[in-house]
Amino acid sequence: MPGISYKSQIITYTFEQKSGLKNHYIIIKKGKGVILRGRPIPEEQANKLILKKAPWILKKLEQLGTEVNTDIVKGSQMPYLGSDYEVEIIRNEALKKVVLAFTGSTFRLSLPEALHTQENLQKTFDAFYRAKAKEVITPRVQEWSQRTGLPFAKLTFKKMKTRWGSCSFVNNINLNIYAVKLPLPLIDYLIVHELAHTRVKNHSKVFWAEVARHMPGWRALDKELRRLRL
Repeated sequence: MPGISYKSQIITYTFEQKSGLKNHYIIIKKGKGVILRGRPIPEEQANKLILKKAPWILKKLEQLGTEVNTDIVKGSQMPYLGSDYEVEIIRNEALKKVVLAFTGSTFRLSLPEALHTQENLQKTFDAFYRAKAKEVITPRVQEWSQRTGLPFAKLTFKKMKTRWGSCSFVNNINLNIYAVKLPLPLIDYLIVHELAHTRVKNHSKVFWAEVARHMPGWRALDKELRRLRL
């Protein structure tokens, strides 16, 4: 079954050849997934048709409750600081562990065949995101705390399934390690949002007024952050 990578997800599809059709059509069926129907064409051209409609396809798949393949494979696109970078996988039997190098344009994974499992690849990327979250986001939290006059007690980074961040009653701020996947304006909004919770522990009008005081354009940023999937 052919597949195409889009925003860290792999869209697999079935190509139903119909010689009598003038155009190509994409159909989403529950239990069958994505179907491309039309006259015979090369796989490369079929992939381009799927990629062109990728946002619509993913939205339809989500509505139907169809699981999308998120395996990390050669050619996958993995996000970092708002951009997607292609994954390269290099077999190296001399290694004893999975080694991930970010070149600035690609994610290069080097590993022996025995360690080539999705669990190992995911753990390796999680370690990368955790390290980069601490490196990139920690100084921004400190800077925003000084700019806003909103002090916090402690900053930690955790892998969370449903939340980008949280603030405890004693003003400990927890941020998701995956926050480092976001573009910097959204990271800054997340930081200001959690810092505002050091003063207001709910989402009342007083809270949003506090957010707006430090970030007037918060509404568009909040909408975009809610749209993105963890």
